[in-house]
Amino acid sequence: MENRTPFYRRNLLDDAGRERYDRVIEAIHARKKHLPDDLTGAWTAVADHPELFWATGTLEKVGDSDTWSIGYYSLADDEIARERAEIDRVTRMLLDLAPSDGTEWDKALYVYETLAQLVDYEEDEEGIATERIASDGSWDHGRDWSRTIYGPLVHHRAVCTGYTKAAQYLLQQLGVECLHLSGARGTRHCWILARLDGAYSFMDVTWANATSKERPGVRYVAHDYFGLTYADLAELPHHEIPAVVPLPEETTGGHDWFKRTDRFADTFDPAWVDGAVERALASHAGYLELKFANDDVRDQAEAYLSGHHGLVCEQRRLGILTAWLG
Repeated sequence: MENRTPFYRRNLLDDAGRERYDRVIEAIHARKKHLPDDLTGAWTAVADHPELFWATGTLEKVGDSDTWSIGYYSLADDEIARERAEIDRVTRMLLDLAPSDGTEWDKALYVYETLAQLVDYEEDEEGIATERIASDGSWDHGRDWSRTIYGPLVHHRAVCTGYTKAAQYLLQQLGVECLHLSGARGTRHCWILARLDGAYSFMDVTWANATSKERPGVRYVAHDYFGLTYADLAELPHHEIPAVVPLPEETTGGHDWFKRTDRFADTFDPAWVDGAVERALASHAGYLELKFANDDVRDQAEAYLSGHHGLVCEQRRLGILTAWLG
């Protein structure tokens, strides 16, 4: 489709659908309490706009009527203005450091790695405790910074919803088309579909914020969840694809970080492993991530890294291995 925008859902619509989509966004900006009846079907437009952090993204039916109340967090106008200014300040700083002349893949990787390093996983348990209904059917939803862009960008704390919204917002600011996905295979979870250099793949920033099993308390950026395909998601425990909007027919394995950075091997080759270790040591990375075609090859590499190089290793999903260099 020509003239694509960073807003995945809007790109799927015809002119009439875009007009209704835009009216939903206008209603949120104006903090309308109720959604007009003719816009109910266009409500999912709000999922394209994480910058509307004062909205919960939910609709509440008012009694037995046909009226729907728009869900908002308990924020006064001056609080919204202050928090928006804080978000804008952090966003400008992060975008100034982004690879402006890089590919969309480079920009997405920057967002992935930056949020993994910047944000801790923490829920705003106190903020989500308050919820009450007003006489006009509108709802008060407490605060909950952990599920908005304010938590990860300003507090540097969030749960998966906040991580994903922050990634979505930064990607959109960098001109990358993306979609916030929420699904469940046992436990509800959120992640991103992104269109990078003409092809789609998935990224999950929440799981990029990894903690070492072998080095208690040590956090690091894990690249397992960048550039995932449909087949990759099928192997993961919390990534049930939701049927919310039409998704692309195919996803590409060409976005896989390991393959793009020469950290993937089909077979065990000691010389290749030696070269990967040398490059990691030269870059002062502190750890080395490698991906192999299957667990048998990964096990051979682990035994070699442990026996020949004396490195402590830990296995991860999808044939991936981390070796600690220090």
